[in-house]
Amino acid sequence: MVPIAPLSLCPDTFCRCAGAGTAADTDFTTSLTSSNIALHALSTGRTPRVITAVTQLKQYLFKHQGYIGAYLIVAGVDPTGVHLFSIHAHGSTDKLPYMTLGSGSLAAMGVLETEFKVGMEKEAAMDLVCRAVLGGVWNDLGSGGSVDLVVMEVDQVLLTPVYCPESGLIFSLRR
Repeated sequence: MVPIAPLSLCPDTFCRCAGAGTAADTDFTTSLTSSNIALHALSTGRTPRVITAVTQLKQYLFKHQGYIGAYLIVAGVDPTGVHLFSIHAHGSTDKLPYMTLGSGSLAAMGVLETEFKVGMEKEAAMDLVCRAVLGGVWNDLGSGGSVDLVVMEVDQVLLTPVYCPESGLIFSLRR
């Protein structure tokens, strides 16, 4: 997995994106979409919704038929609720309560499938995400070595350093 810094896709709204795949493709695709979303907001005079960003991303990737190696997870909060989408390089999308992408995703998914519960407390969910990411990192050499955690709530987005108690490690966000 080639992690990128959580990118704000939608100005003035709580929508973030992270990706796997070719880092340059992922970075360019998300930057282009962020610019297009800003223009969309200016032309309509309304705050964009998460599905607007997802639709623009999947249409762009579908147009290129998988030749752009960007695999994305888009998360956001808008007036219609909380959203979590994955977008694959060929343009297909999934909407699920949790998801993983990238080379360490199988190990991470194993942790999430085993321990995820609907209605988890925030601290328990943060700990679960940390353990899932570390599972991916430890079981796949291509998965990097950092844990970037973004906590999205209705009124704020928190980019927090992550402490993983069982590993004794503290990971901080890249800026």
